[in-house]
Amino acid sequence: MAAGELPRLRAVARTLKELGYSDFFLRMAKRLLEVTDDALVKAYLEGTVGSTGVVVGSLLPEYEKRKADMEAWLGDPGASPRTRVFARQQVVRLTRQIELHAEEDWDE
Repeated sequence: MAAGELPRLRAVARTLKELGYSDFFLRMAKRLLEVTDDALVKAYLEGTVGSTGVVVGSLLPEYEKRKADMEAWLGDPGASPRTRVFARQQVVRLTRQIELHAEEDWDE
């Protein structure tokens, strides 16, 4: 990585967090993970995967979609090892969110 590149990568990750989760986020996050293992960049990306914004109704479909997106990264033969580690961590986190959400009694 060239000198001075890390602040730019962090700025991109921070901007992606502000834009929210989308197909564009997925493409750009994957590219970031291919070039850096920076903790702050990963924190911004994790925050984006974990943030849903305003959702009407159940969060379960959103969590399931994001988990499927991360599982697709695990199955991508072209994904970098860093990308796979990140995806694996997110699958674990999202699986737990799905389990917790399913345990909630929404009829009360």
